[in-house]
Amino acid sequence: AEEYLENVLFERNTIEGDSLSGLGVLIVANDVTVRNNLFHRDATSTKSRFTAILVPKYEKVSSRKNLDVYNNTYFDGRDAGFGRFLDIEDAGFKGVRVHNNLFHAPELPSSCNGIRFANPITEIAASHNLWHFPKSKGGCVAVDAPRNAGFTLEAWRKAGRGLGSLTADPQLEDPVKGNLRPRVGSPAIDAGVGIPGLTEAVDGKARPGGDAPDIGAFEFSQAGGSGVRLEVSPKQAVLGVP
Repeated sequence: AEEYLENVLFERNTIEGDSLSGLGVLIVANDVTVRNNLFHRDATSTKSRFTAILVPKYEKVSSRKNLDVYNNTYFDGRDAGFGRFLDIEDAGFKGVRVHNNLFHAPELPSSCNGIRFANPITEIAASHNLWHFPKSKGGCVAVDAPRNAGFTLEAWRKAGRGLGSLTADPQLEDPVKGNLRPRVGSPAIDAGVGIPGLTEAVDGKARPGGDAPDIGAFEFSQAGGSGVRLEVSPKQAVLGVP
């Protein structure tokens, strides 16, 4: 097996959904944390498909393990095509933790836009995520790829993966124009779970800002703010062996 990266932290990036490959973050590494990032594909994107985070099959790297996906926000403004937050194609990948993420695709009709996994469901821990894709077929939030079995949020909870999660309009400030901050009354506010070592939001504000962390990359602030787009915003990131 080839050498590969380990202990990778990917945070505070804005990924636009118009990369040539239709991917945001491609993970070919061990011990990766993806947190406090913004994934944004607006209605004018020419790409019909976009996957925010992809763990592909990669035979040159064996014993792949440990992916932590915390407090990311993904907005998809397209009303056609396909979008997905997390796709785990590697059936042997061990140890995936998905908490406090926000996925907002109000017009996207494709099904199971949340999590697709080829590895055993016992390798996935997930909680306190907010999914909003009201036009998705069947209300599917996750799909077991080998069995072609979709999970509604209720079924995801029964599988022990939906604690504290919800499907609701996240009420963001102006997602179409790229402002992905929660506004007053957002169900994402104080709805997350504490993550050890995660003490700041994407813009540097203290986390939690209230009784509990917010779901998504931002912490709600009455003062608001417009500093959404970070200066360094790659169209795609590859973490690990190219």
